[in-house]
Amino acid sequence: MSGPLKGLKIIELTSVVLGPWAAQILADMGAEVIKVEAPFGDSNRQLGASRNPNMAALYLSNNRNKRSLVLDLKQASARDALLKIIKDCDVFLHNNRPQVMTKLNLNITISNQLMRILFIAALTVTARMAHTEKRVHSMTQYKLLAELLL
Repeated sequence: MSGPLKGLKIIELTSVVLGPWAAQILADMGAEVIKVEAPFGDSNRQLGASRNPNMAALYLSNNRNKRSLVLDLKQASARDALLKIIKDCDVFLHNNRPQVMTKLNLNITISNQLMRILFIAALTVTARMAHTEKRVHSMTQYKLLAELLL
């Protein structure tokens, strides 16, 4: 694909909407995007209308122009394979909580050891509800918080 980002290689470990959509825009602009999914797949596969199981319209539109790969990152061999792929990439894009990246042994410290990476983008949403001081983590809580702020 041609475009202003032709030649840029991105590894994407995202799910839901924000991450896949951001990577889709980069892919539409010519970047080579490799989406890595867990064996159970991205949650977008089941969101909204679909003609085929696990292929909802939202998933298909947010993942166009991408290559994909399934890796169970809880397995050491899969993490090793991912790190080999990352070495050839310019951008590492994920939207996992920092605790998840640390648990998977894929935190920024390890990613920074991979010298070719030009940019690491961590797309996460963290909000605190002022009256409870509890972290907000579920989509339902995000929606409620957004409605309260409007």
